[in-house]
Amino acid sequence: MTISTDKNKILYSGDGVTLSYIYDFLVPITDNMQVLLDEVEQTTGYTVLGAGDDEGGSVVFDVAPGDEVAITLIRELPIVQEMDLTPYDAFPAESVEDAFDRQTMVSQDLQEQISRTVKSPTGDDGSTDVTLPLYQAGAALTWDVTEKKLVNSEFPLDSYIAQAAQSADDAALAESGAATSANTAQLKVWDAEAEEMTAASYSSELENVHVNVYTSNGDGTFTATVSGDYSAYHWAEKAKEVDLDAGEINTATSAGAGESIVLAKVGVDLPFKSFTASGIATISGSADEVNYDVPSPDVEEAPIDGVKYLRADAGWVPASAVVSANLVVMTSSGTYTRPSNLLYADISVVGGGGGGGGVLGTGLDTGMAGGGGGGAATGRSVLSVGQISTGTAVTVGVGGAGGGPGADGLPGATSSFGATITADGGGGGQGGTATALSNGTIRLGGPGGELGTADLLLVGGLGA
Repeated sequence: MTISTDKNKILYSGDGVTLSYIYDFLVPITDNMQVLLDEVEQTTGYTVLGAGDDEGGSVVFDVAPGDEVAITLIRELPIVQEMDLTPYDAFPAESVEDAFDRQTMVSQDLQEQISRTVKSPTGDDGSTDVTLPLYQAGAALTWDVTEKKLVNSEFPLDSYIAQAAQSADDAALAESGAATSANTAQLKVWDAEAEEMTAASYSSELENVHVNVYTSNGDGTFTATVSGDYSAYHWAEKAKEVDLDAGEINTATSAGAGESIVLAKVGVDLPFKSFTASGIATISGSADEVNYDVPSPDVEEAPIDGVKYLRADAGWVPASAVVSANLVVMTSSGTYTRPSNLLYADISVVGGGGGGGGVLGTGLDTGMAGGGGGGAATGRSVLSVGQISTGTAVTVGVGGAGGGPGADGLPGATSSFGATITADGGGGGQGGTATALSNGTIRLGGPGGELGTADLLLVGGLGA
């Protein structure tokens, strides 16, 4: 007899119906067949057929294994040598061949077990020790940091899992804080857009149409509320309806009846009532005429249709020139050139945001989150034309750089509009080195910018 196959095991999956399962390798006796269901060895409940047949046989179960139950049929011979040779007897060829066959099957059984063991790769120089350490409840196997061997982990595996979960929670918290900061910034942008729309309405709303005051709804949409005010354009159009050239002569006749700016008629004469000069206009007259003189526009203020238009540089500008608003956004340092028809400017200055802190990890079992950079201060002032030079230097503070491994983030730079408005940058977030003792730690966020020069100064938020 010869051994023509190197198989000694076959696997099946139960279906709850099939009773008989075939094996296609030699099993000398029925006791040499091991049967396992879901890796549990069975000692009863089945019958082995075909023992001693080179082609194999079958295992018949009394009750069909359940659906998807793992069925393992494996040959396992005891490692013994039972052949005894008597000196000077005839050569027992059949017995020797049987012994060789048995040793071959034992080698196959051992090889099957070896193939399921942990082994060093073929290229290993033999210095790696894969011997398992003694059992330690809850510990994980890990490679030693100084020697080429397996050791138990310093802490139970559950603690590593808990640390990883805590690190994930901390990261989620930091992400949520960043999202909150981003949302706050977006709300400020929408508020600024609402103010811009309101300013445009005050500038150019049509004649006899009330100005709209816009407020942000916090979602990119806006609500317009009608005010009782009129726009600059409205008053400019009204001013065009009044003719107040200097030296105009207004005359009256005796036609008609009644009185207006004259007293009761006396015959054909219409005596004028008395007038009191306002301090701006000069009034003079005679029995049949009145002169109403408006001085040249070189005074600080002039009445037009009941509205006074005033410039801080003591100059007079016609109302028709005040009909538009201009939005200028500067994202880099430079010079602001004042428009020739500027009356006043609503100016906001924002410093640079602080950089986030960096974290340096010293091992796979460490977790830490660097602090976020602080928000910058915002300064806002309304300046008249006399407070703004023709060319004003503008500094746009850059954001602070993020910290390197283990280092704090850098603070943001100060932004300014000339020497009149300034706003500090945000502070850098705190960094650090993550060790086993600092697992789950979040470093402090950078302080918000709080210094500046402006009519209205908003302090930046603390970094998350």
